[in-house]
Amino acid sequence: MSRAGPLFFLLLFAASAGSACAVERASPAGPESNAVVTVQSLATDAQRYLGQTIRVRGTLENAGSNYFTDLRIQLRDGKGNSIAVHPWLPTALPPGPKRPGVTPPQTLSNFLGKPVELVAEVFHGEMPKIGAVFYLKVKTAEVVQ
Repeated sequence: MSRAGPLFFLLLFAASAGSACAVERASPAGPESNAVVTVQSLATDAQRYLGQTIRVRGTLENAGSNYFTDLRIQLRDGKGNSIAVHPWLPTALPPGPKRPGVTPPQTLSNFLGKPVELVAEVFHGEMPKIGAVFYLKVKTAEVVQ
């Protein structure tokens, strides 16, 4: 393999990671996504939303003890309600030169501890270190005020 091979794959990874983290407001994916579903509603009756794309607001937090070795992302509402979130971005980017005028792709740390609005599909299944739960598979995320 030529020396350009690893660089190509690194650039391909960075480009795909950047496209997977849309932070602009999403256009509605269907009738379900127009209204904002509460975290409380998801926590108490997630079955109702199973398979639907919804819009939900809350604070994204790591319920695990370590960002790199015990990542368990949850969306919380500040009232004791939460729902698991499947990580949709990398936790870190490989080291590389910084280029003027080029914004690096985002990582999960750009959203943790901040109020966010997610457009996500509700799933039920096994999550690492958690077990069988209802969880959100994020389509778009935006930090909100």
